[in-house]
Amino acid sequence: MIVSIHVPKTAGISFRAQLHATFGPRILFDNNDVQGIDGLRASLARTYNLARAVWLRRVILRDYDLIHGHLSARKYRLIFPGARFAAFFREPHQQTASHYAFYLRHPELYRPYMHVDPDHPLSIGAFCATFPNIQTRFLDGLKLADLAMVGLSENFARSVALFEAVFDCNLAPAEAPQNVNPDRISASYDMTAELRDAVARHRTADIAPYREAQERFARLCDIHNV
Repeated sequence: MIVSIHVPKTAGISFRAQLHATFGPRILFDNNDVQGIDGLRASLARTYNLARAVWLRRVILRDYDLIHGHLSARKYRLIFPGARFAAFFREPHQQTASHYAFYLRHPELYRPYMHVDPDHPLSIGAFCATFPNIQTRFLDGLKLADLAMVGLSENFARSVALFEAVFDCNLAPAEAPQNVNPDRISASYDMTAELRDAVARHRTADIAPYREAQERFARLCDIHNV
């Protein structure tokens, strides 16, 4: 079983489209674990989803080859000890800026888990305080070394080629990037003082793992001649 962890705002929707076009009905999309969010409601959702997945283990093994989404890696490691994991990561300041911009465009998606006032959105600092160290939290107890494949959203095409090499598959061609910020006019977000402060206060634990992800990505590319 391949488990693809969709860390928010790391080109996961674009990658999802390729996976869907390739695996078709053999891919299971799991976005029900409310991963990276604290609180009783989110915790209860993860507990319920774990019990449900344990109950459906044989069905999942029979019907699917790959699982992708904002999922609990811990859940699938428990259910499928031999599963191979993949995940994309992104430079923390850029991921944070993109994540916050998505919240500003779609505040209604966050309403079940936080107070949302479209007329008075959270500052980027308050948003990151609500969702601290998001990339690290999506590892959900896994180490970078536990991942069979590590991709970088900044090097998307090569990351897809690495996925193909690691898992011995040929993905459908990539389409136009999906779920991008329509208001972004440059290739990267400006490194404002507010952005730097938000990362320094609430997402510093994402910095070292991202550097490790860069190193592991480079090593894996060398191993697989990508």
